[in-house]
Amino acid sequence: MRDGRIDAARGALIIGVVVGHFLERSHGWDGGVQRLALTVLYAFHMPAFVFLTGTVAKPSRTLRKVLGLLSVLVGFQIVYLVVLAATGVPLLEWYWPYWVLWFIMAMIWWQLLVPLIKRYPVTMLVLSVLVALLAGYAEPHGNWFAYQRTLVFLPFFIVGCAWGGSIIDVLQRLHVAVKLALAAVFLAYAVLLFRWDPEPHWLFQNWTYGQLGESGVDGPILRGGVLIAGALGTAMLLSVVSSAQRPLVWIGRRTLPVFLFHVFPVLAFGWLLMPSLEHVPGSVLLLLGCGLGIGTAYVCAATPFVIITDGVRRFPETVLLARRARSRSTAVS
Repeated sequence: MRDGRIDAARGALIIGVVVGHFLERSHGWDGGVQRLALTVLYAFHMPAFVFLTGTVAKPSRTLRKVLGLLSVLVGFQIVYLVVLAATGVPLLEWYWPYWVLWFIMAMIWWQLLVPLIKRYPVTMLVLSVLVALLAGYAEPHGNWFAYQRTLVFLPFFIVGCAWGGSIIDVLQRLHVAVKLALAAVFLAYAVLLFRWDPEPHWLFQNWTYGQLGESGVDGPILRGGVLIAGALGTAMLLSVVSSAQRPLVWIGRRTLPVFLFHVFPVLAFGWLLMPSLEHVPGSVLLLLGCGLGIGTAYVCAATPFVIITDGVRRFPETVLLARRARSRSTAVS
């Protein structure tokens, strides 16, 4: 049975993802109130999403899940690159999952690790923290097969996979005063990140230390500090979500189609509308981005998009079942 608290949290986070992408397209990282909003959001929304992905991960039917994710990855990579080619945008290397698809690529790697995580949770967590902090010293570009984000966010997946349900129960039982204190600590931490004014890729976690200009010992320290912000924000969110938040629960059960299809309106916004909004105040763009993000998220959660996404995800299974049926028919005849 689905946990409504997890669905509500996923719903809030997927809305945050879409809002964040609209704000980025409106030059949100250039400064001001938009950058503050993006810093707060990006400090925790992907760590929280990864934690919840781990919480619902199971070691059963691994091959089926991986094939389904591969189908989504390849199918939408082709669609996105065709759209980019049609608009004159240079194509990326094939081994770079386009934009949001890094998460699908990472989910494949994480799903393959689930059996090991379930068997050796503490060992895997310790190793993952070390790898997350040291991965930045690697030489290849951080987007290659999404390896940087896969490794950096891996500790959140492992914690969710091994102890997610229990952690949510504990956070939900906290006294209101403790929840408020947790929120205050996270927001203060996020403001410190904003004042640090980091290169956004510190929050994206997709660049190496060399790309970020921190090849010395400061790299792991700074990355560790950003990951602490992610843990605080995740705890804050999970302490307040409720299965009674029906609109969030509804969209939280449809996060994959929202994740995949919101790309198109966000790209259209950046290409078609932003040139005429260059001189609009940042506060207005913030409100516009929030409104467009929330509206787009709920539109992309509509049934037609769910059907298409499920069809792509189940395509390998459908093909295998069709082949089995033909084989049985041939054997009988």
